[in-house]
Amino acid sequence: MIVRAIWSLVYIMSLKDLTDLIQSGAIIASIVEILALFYQAPDIINSIRSSFGYEGEGKTRKPGPNESPKDKDALDQAYVLIERYNRHVDLFSRLHALRYRFMAQFGPDTSTPFDNLNRAKRLLETVEIRCYATHSEPHNI
Repeated sequence: MIVRAIWSLVYIMSLKDLTDLIQSGAIIASIVEILALFYQAPDIINSIRSSFGYEGEGKTRKPGPNESPKDKDALDQAYVLIERYNRHVDLFSRLHALRYRFMAQFGPDTSTPFDNLNRAKRLLETVEIRCYATHSEPHNI
């Protein structure tokens, strides 16, 4: 009877160790995902900010009824930033969502890298809005 109790205890402890191992594996996978996204973010931001243009960029914007060809070209060019950002919005959204899990696991003071990236993202959004608004009438924004 005692042997059976000892084996049961060993079995239960091994399950706890296995659970801990699985949980630590999940934490490691989460950290690796976050790190990979952080490695991608500077490349994506640089591609959004790139002064090089590609054929067809900015052309998804619907022109206003009274736009001159000059205004259309300027607004299309300004819209390039918005198109580029929209192609990668999922990455920024995913990182923002993972921020809370990371803070829950490692403490609220670990949010600094997320905050810095969020500031850079907001700066991009501000530039997009200003650039577009500079060439647009209020009713076209």
